[in-house]
Amino acid sequence: MKGRDESCVSVYRCEQRELSAWKEKLSEYCRNSGQTLAATDCRAFTEDLIETVRSHSAMEAFYGRYTDADVLLIGDMDSVSGKESTQNELVRILRKRQEQNRLTVLAAEQNTDHLALGAELRKILQNAVEEPQKLLDEIRRERKWEKMNQRLRILFIGNSHTYFNDMPDMVARRFREEGFDCEVTMIAHGGWYLEQHVKEPDVRFNILYGHYDYVVLQEHAHPFGPEEKFFEAARMLSQWIREAGSKPVIYMTWAKKEEEHEQAHMTEVHKAVAEENGALLAPVGENWWAYMRSWPQIEMYYEDGAHASAAGSDFAAKYIWETIRQDLYRTE
Repeated sequence: MKGRDESCVSVYRCEQRELSAWKEKLSEYCRNSGQTLAATDCRAFTEDLIETVRSHSAMEAFYGRYTDADVLLIGDMDSVSGKESTQNELVRILRKRQEQNRLTVLAAEQNTDHLALGAELRKILQNAVEEPQKLLDEIRRERKWEKMNQRLRILFIGNSHTYFNDMPDMVARRFREEGFDCEVTMIAHGGWYLEQHVKEPDVRFNILYGHYDYVVLQEHAHPFGPEEKFFEAARMLSQWIREAGSKPVIYMTWAKKEEEHEQAHMTEVHKAVAEENGALLAPVGENWWAYMRSWPQIEMYYEDGAHASAAGSDFAAKYIWETIRQDLYRTE
């Protein structure tokens, strides 16, 4: 991992049942820090090794797939039990990563005493620090110290897809966890279009004199359109936002639960509006459906099949937070 002190532990361990959650956490960390993540499991690793040997491919390329990434996540360590050749190659890679001080997270069942592991691999697992959360907490503390009390003001303009579950506060809490002095303000009315906000004097006044760093704009979603009115309202609002020295953020919403086919058009229009106005884009809707398929046990919708559940609002807050956060670090 870039910039890590040589004295840092480089191998962490989590329980196999938590692999998916840690993959998501490490993916988020790598996206935000500009680092690379390689994620695999020992079965796929073994198949890769066998195919490399069978095809007489260069072993250097095989090793590079696992040693070059800043962060490596390997799951299902239990499956290498009794496989001496696989264990030897895995140990070679883990030792190389330790020499390079690159972060590795190994996922295994809590008790590995019963596994047929070689002495070196068993030692690595035994010495691995339990719970990579300790690493992320350390990173968060360092980042929090850097950002302690940095002022951040965000205005949200939209309708119920903004105010449901107090979503703006979810964004604020994420920034406060990093040490930002973050305050959020919301102007949102159920069923409103952005063109209605344009006609309200208090909206213009808030944008121009509220001293905001970012203004998040959310258009009517169900039904979506007419898009011409979205473009027109976004132009006017973005003009005021720029005049105030703030940055506009387009918050892309999602289609109804039974209308996934509508998402492609919503995504296309939101991207076009953001591009036309030089605005940041929080691609919530674009990523909504893939997340639902990956985590079918999580209900993303409120009972009406249109608004977000608490989990859905948290998902939206995460993308808005990431969009603004990346811009903050990019600006620095």
